[in-house]
Amino acid sequence: MTLGLGIRDWGLGAATVVAVLGGVPHAQAPPALDDVLVRMRAYLTEYVRHLPAVIATEQYQQRAGSGVRALRRQLESDYGFIQVPGDLEWLGFRQVLVVDGKPVPDSAHRLAQLFARPSALAIQQARRIAEESARYNIGPIFRTINDPAFVLELLDARNSHRMRFSKSGETAIGERPFWIVKFQETGRPTIIRTRDRKDQPAQGRAWIEPATGHIHRVEATVQPGFGAGNFLGTLDVTFEYDARMGFAVPSKMLEKYTNRNLVTVSSGEATYSNYRRFTVDTEDNLQVK
Repeated sequence: MTLGLGIRDWGLGAATVVAVLGGVPHAQAPPALDDVLVRMRAYLTEYVRHLPAVIATEQYQQRAGSGVRALRRQLESDYGFIQVPGDLEWLGFRQVLVVDGKPVPDSAHRLAQLFARPSALAIQQARRIAEESARYNIGPIFRTINDPAFVLELLDARNSHRMRFSKSGETAIGERPFWIVKFQETGRPTIIRTRDRKDQPAQGRAWIEPATGHIHRVEATVQPGFGAGNFLGTLDVTFEYDARMGFAVPSKMLEKYTNRNLVTVSSGEATYSNYRRFTVDTEDNLQVK
């Protein structure tokens, strides 16, 4: 999917008119922040139509601790997005297939069932899969936010009323200009909460192409709630154009969790490749192409 603007090639004619009339061309006014946010939300609305038909291979390495207590874990999973009727939440799923080189039994069959029956029950099943996948995480933190869909949920139009946005700078990625837009969650209850329902507000930065609303990168930090055992979590997701799919897809996710003394207690890096579309046949077998 590409939401680029079609530009007619009027440059030569306009330059000739200016030379004859001796006029001075007016620079186009930069867009307002509200305009850029409207384009970003329209981009996400269009984006969600494509993602539920796509899965990727996720290679995910996690690290926890240090020194003689350092731990590492390598996960290989199918990863994708799903949105079922009646539920507008951005929901990413990770179906773990291999843990440290050992296959997980019956994983592919359950994934096929999830897509074969997109219903309210299926969304509950998807959330169970997310929670089940979390048991393979290492480190002292139980988490389900280690998922590229999380950063898109923060920017979705449904949550715009709970966010405060501001422009913090501009940059170029390749030859394309991008705005760096800060966001801070001000609404309560927050999107992310602890297991005992305490608020954990999010803030971060998004790299947005102002002319199209395309999102290249989102860095989001979840603030710790009150009480012992809470951590600061940062997720950094990069999106890259995939020629086979025809639109931008998550390509890399970085995560880091620090305690109140800002000591890193766990971290991870995931890469996404082999994007493909899927269908489910009448016998609930997952077919990809």
